[in-house]
Amino acid sequence: MKTWRADSLHGREGKTREVVTLREFYAIIKYFLLLLITLQLSFVTAKYFLDAFFSPAKVLVPDLVGLYWKEAAQRLNSIGLNFVFKGEEYNDKYPKGVVIKQYPEASREVKKGRRVFVVLSKGLEKALVPDLRGKLLSYAVKKLNSLGLKVGNITYLKTDNIWRNKYPDQSVIAMSAKPGSKVYEGESVDLLVASDYPPYLVAVPNLIGTMLSEATEKLKNLDLKLGRILYQKTDRYPEGMVLAQMPEAKTILQQNSAVDVVVAGKQIARGKVYHFTFTVPSGSLPKEVKILKVDDNGVKVIYDSVRDPSESIAVDIKYSGSCTILVYVDGILVQEKRISE
Repeated sequence: MKTWRADSLHGREGKTREVVTLREFYAIIKYFLLLLITLQLSFVTAKYFLDAFFSPAKVLVPDLVGLYWKEAAQRLNSIGLNFVFKGEEYNDKYPKGVVIKQYPEASREVKKGRRVFVVLSKGLEKALVPDLRGKLLSYAVKKLNSLGLKVGNITYLKTDNIWRNKYPDQSVIAMSAKPGSKVYEGESVDLLVASDYPPYLVAVPNLIGTMLSEATEKLKNLDLKLGRILYQKTDRYPEGMVLAQMPEAKTILQQNSAVDVVVAGKQIARGKVYHFTFTVPSGSLPKEVKILKVDDNGVKVIYDSVRDPSESIAVDIKYSGSCTILVYVDGILVQEKRISE
């Protein structure tokens, strides 16, 4: 809408000019506001698309605690994150090489390419094993406890006059852990202690070359007893002479334990093959397995090795005449198999 006016103040007709109304003024303001909003929306939209195309995507940091470091690194690499080793710390919950700390924490949203710092477990802290040999048992117990170690099995050995000078009653003779070595805190150390009173351990005497009656007397004097007697046909040795023994001489046994012997005697001779299998007893530690064959050709060790618990052993045994198979685990007879013709 336009208005016109004449300049009558000076009595003459003036020039006409255009005057803007209030409604038109508001329309102009509204136009500029709409233009400003449009520009702002365009900027936000452009930034969103630029970020989508040119900025790294975001991912959630996985939980790495409790994972072995190789598995943790693979998991991070698979989602575009970088594994960074930060250090190691002793830890009594997780074994060596397992992640115990991480930064950023699990479930945090980060951009791809971000570094994730991890701290690995060094396992249990180790303690230096002291030399307790020759020390009294009471001192040994206190010393091990002060180092965070436990006292394991205490076994007693009957000492003769020679040993008694070096190891008096109730003194430590030997230890299951080597002095000066390092073991994890909380581990047990077994002790062998000298004792003048039962119960105690004894060292197996050498019976080979003695007659059966003499061997029996030797065992009796050391509070051991004669176990299984197997006979081997031979013309080289007199009948009744001990040709082999198990456990071997100098093996440490509890008192009243049995010692098996092979004695010269008469047997039947003939050749055969027997397929023998044996399963190592269960447990937590490897075990020494020894398999012996006793036949007309004598005593022969056909298997001697350290094997894991529950592991299966299979051997083909050639024998002549009647044969007896003996299986010892850690020096103790656990199975006796007689094979007849």
